[in-house]
Amino acid sequence: MAGEDVDIVSVWDTYRGSTNEVIAIVDEGLEIGHEDLSGNILSGYSWDYVGGDGDPTPTRTDENHGTSVAGVAAARGWNSLGVTGAAPNASLVGYRLLGAET
Repeated sequence: MAGEDVDIVSVWDTYRGSTNEVIAIVDEGLEIGHEDLSGNILSGYSWDYVGGDGDPTPTRTDENHGTSVAGVAAARGWNSLGVTGAAPNASLVGYRLLGAET
């Protein structure tokens, strides 16, 4: 609906998340090398249940939902590259689960 949003800009004055807060993205993948996200990725904690390794980066270009969700949640921001998430100082981990035979 037009005009409906979280008014996040006013929140940034008092809250931006912290590295002690970890947001897990469970989806079809999370591009951990993305320029807006890589600074917030908590190294060594992500997992790809489809590929069976520690890199949840999607293998297909149409599998970008998890990366988009991570951007809304915790894109680093204020880096002249792209967007700023709701909690730009929070840490991120990705679990590529959708598409796994689990």
